[in-house]
Amino acid sequence: MKDEDKTKEQLRNELAEKRRRVAELEKSEFEHKRAEEALRESEERLRWVIGGSAIPAFAINSEHKVIYWNRACEELTSIKADELIGTDNHWKAFYSHKRPCVADIVIDGKFEGMSSLYKKYSKSNLIPNGIHAEDWYPKLGGKERYIIFDAGPLQTRQGKIIAVIETLQDITERKKAEEALAKIAAEQKNIMGTISDGIYMLDMSGNLVNWNKVAETVSGLSAKELRDKPIVELFAEEDRTAVAEAVTKGLKEGAGEVTGSFLRKGRSPAIYQWSTVPLKDPQGKVIGLTGVGCDITEQKQTEEDLARIAAEQENIMGTISDGIYM
Repeated sequence: MKDEDKTKEQLRNELAEKRRRVAELEKSEFEHKRAEEALRESEERLRWVIGGSAIPAFAINSEHKVIYWNRACEELTSIKADELIGTDNHWKAFYSHKRPCVADIVIDGKFEGMSSLYKKYSKSNLIPNGIHAEDWYPKLGGKERYIIFDAGPLQTRQGKIIAVIETLQDITERKKAEEALAKIAAEQKNIMGTISDGIYMLDMSGNLVNWNKVAETVSGLSAKELRDKPIVELFAEEDRTAVAEAVTKGLKEGAGEVTGSFLRKGRSPAIYQWSTVPLKDPQGKVIGLTGVGCDITEQKQTEEDLARIAAEQENIMGTISDGIYM
């Protein structure tokens, strides 16, 4: 009887074990189907997000295979999507030999190698949990280009990476202008140091990129505070529209001028006469502005004092019956 009970107990345990395994298989199959559905949904979202975008972008899966390469990316790189979809050859668009792209680094999580691959890199401000990198590429799409890359993961709720989206931004013209401007700024640095007026060099957006010591002294701001500061912010609120118009005029017509209240840290504003002339590269292309500012506060005060004295004298002379000649 005991042996029979033992056999029944064993059968019950075996049955329970089989039921547990069946449940695990069903759960595994269910999770697999959910993962496949999530992947399909993710790919649909990718097509919707990337496909119609004017921004060059591509996506690779967790196995580093290209799953999307949009039209804007085709136009930038001169490589068709059909040549890359399903392969891990996306590197060919950028490099002469196989090496990780930013998207590959996100998948592998090997961020420590970034310094050997890119001159500039950081966390991405555009894509959550993504990374940012930029560099020159001599033969991208048949041209020398300066490209900004931002890549970030597309993840499940459990944090598993399904795919990585990488966007490309071509800022070649802006970068060339910045480098030309920096070169000119370095050449003019010594000259600017000998001039008694405030000298301000601006980029195409009207932001400060270089200045002389007089500008620092007049404004009361440090080099760190002046760096990339919009020139309009150095003037009082009521004069900023006129200053912005002077910048626009300088870029388009060759010269701009404005007189306004120039803000001075820790002191009252100065009356500033500010004029601009375009800054050009060796090919004659406008790449920024040089602005010269002259403090005319004392001159204005003298003019106002003279006008006040003249008015007072006129009133006095108007009350005298005799003829008075000056």
